[in-house]
Amino acid sequence: MTRPLLPCVVAALLALVGCAPGPDFAAGDAALAPFPTIQPIGDLLAQIPPDQGDYGTADLAARAASLRARADALRGTDVIDPATEAQMDDALAQR
Repeated sequence: MTRPLLPCVVAALLALVGCAPGPDFAAGDAALAPFPTIQPIGDLLAQIPPDQGDYGTADLAARAASLRARADALRGTDVIDPATEAQMDDALAQR
């Protein structure tokens, strides 16, 4: 059994590729610009400014502690009131 669809698909793909525009290379001064030079890592690391502080991590830690305290307070409470729980149980019993 031959595959007549395969040559048609290949031909269509080749036609689409042939109709695609060429890449947009830089022109003018950008085309004549020199390539960037490779710099030693020590020089690059020396340009990094010294540590300026905690970057807000103290505020974030305080907020996390507050959220953990709220979660601990909610762990011992009922989230669903008895009436809603009864409705849920009735709906499950009907299935």
